[in-house]
Amino acid sequence: MAIVYDQYGPPEVLKCEEIEKPTPGEGEVLTSGDAASVNPDDWHFVWGLPYFIRRMAGLGKPKERRQGADGAGYLEVVGNDPGWVADHPQQSWNDD
Repeated sequence: MAIVYDQYGPPEVLKCEEIEKPTPGEGEVLTSGDAASVNPDDWHFVWGLPYFIRRMAGLGKPKERRQGADGAGYLEVVGNDPGWVADHPQQSWNDD
């Protein structure tokens, strides 16, 4: 299950849907997602405001249906060359 959105707007555009489990690419890992948080970046991307955000996120609609940068969980799958994350499974992680 994941919270997804297909258009910019208020919280009502968010939907809880069953999605295909992502496969981590090079330099990425997949975590169990035991906890998540919402921060100001998530708000900006869901609303698409300020408008310059849409240059990265998609002009007419979001390129990526899922949003979120912060969370906690255990490593499930390690992609090719994940860097320090694979060597430190107990460390906190985020998009930084």
